[in-house]
Amino acid sequence: MNKINFILTFLVLLLLSNTCQTKERATSEDRVVTISVDTDDQQVVPDVDEKSSYTEYGPGQVARESVVEEVERIQTAGIIIGPNSSYNTDVMDYVSCLLKSDVKINFVAGLGKSAVVAALFSQTKKPELVKWKFFRLKDKEDIDDMLEELSLSKRAIKRSTVALYLAKPKDKTISFDTKGDIDSNIRNNIKLNKLIMNGAYKVDVTKGSPLIANKVFFFSYDKKLSVSKNHINGKMVQINMPKQNYSLVKKCEIIKENL
Repeated sequence: MNKINFILTFLVLLLLSNTCQTKERATSEDRVVTISVDTDDQQVVPDVDEKSSYTEYGPGQVARESVVEEVERIQTAGIIIGPNSSYNTDVMDYVSCLLKSDVKINFVAGLGKSAVVAALFSQTKKPELVKWKFFRLKDKEDIDDMLEELSLSKRAIKRSTVALYLAKPKDKTISFDTKGDIDSNIRNNIKLNKLIMNGAYKVDVTKGSPLIANKVFFFSYDKKLSVSKNHINGKMVQINMPKQNYSLVKKCEIIKENL
């Protein structure tokens, strides 16, 4: 009898022991299975106090998208070219300096023989090309041959982003206008070139079309021309180009001093 009780007790203990081990293994397996392994590379961004200098980008740092770069306003300029005796294009070097300084040319005008120089720049908007084309024409004196060789296009000039202001000599004064026949205006300016050079006409910027630009550069050859006192609210800058040709570096320095 004692032997039977002993065997029964042993079997009960053995059964209880196996049950506990099974529960422990199940608990352990459950614990392993419930571990979350997130394979997505997601960044948890904590809440940030807007007044704090500590952000998700580090202390004192801000998102690149929130940095607004200050863009300088592009300055605009108008160009008036004084008369000369030989279709001089030295002024185009100064124009190149303006363009290199990120200045937008709004309009161009030419007096006397410079009227055709201004027209070609309005059409091409390339100072170097203007110089090259007139260099090829240095031996031509006939107006018809010259205009034909330059291939001026009225349509291209009227559609250009650099407006051509026509210099209109009348009653001993010269005003500027955006309207008129380009060909006849150029021919008339060439015809009156000597009179304009000798000061028979006074430039009046208060008449005609308004000169729309932050600054107007009036380039004259060898000597300053007579200009009306009302310099469109002080925006006009007169630059006297000497007979001796400055280097391009010197010309650009002159432009920068007057911007």
